Amino acid sequence: MTLPAILCAMSLLAAQSATDRDLAGQLDAIHREYLSRPDVGSLVALDGRIRHLLEEPWKRARQSVDRKNYKPAWSAVGINIGKYSEALEYSGKLLVEAHRINLVSELRRFTLFAAIMGERPSHGLGEMPDVKVARQYLKEFPEGPFARAAVIILGDFYGDPYKVIRNLQQKQPLDH
Repeated sequence: MTLPAILCAMSLLAAQSATDRDLAGQLDAIHREYLSRPDVGSLVALDGRIRHLLEEPWKRARQSVDRKNYKPAWSAVGINIGKYSEALEYSGKLLVEAHRINLVSELRRFTLFAAIMGERPSHGLGEMPDVKVARQYLKEFPEGPFARAAVIILGDFYGDPYKVIRNLQQKQPLDH
């Protein structure tokens, strides 16, 4: 390996380490703010910060946030290690709490989404959306911040029965 290649690799490792520290620092700050009993607006803002921190690496480079960054205290804000992914995952806990505090707040375009799936378990199994709430969300907020996610949830929900009926009509064995 040449000296420039070694230096490049070292700088990438140093940058990743700094990114990991920055992520941990930001999640620690979110946890501290949560412990101060935030109001609905602050819960929605904290939720957005968590979603951004954990989803941005995937959007940018198809990389999950590795479990090595995990601190057990973060479970208080809904961050845990995914049972199958081994990556940090967010349950949506803060948005659920915000919706529970005030069902009709001025931030309902954010909080109503939490009622579709509720607080999601880290294992991700056995989750059933509230289809009525998903339709209500899209009726109230067709251009809302979670409209795309609500459409995907409904598509997945209705897609499964369609596949079963299609396979039964074609006399194919069920594959799920």
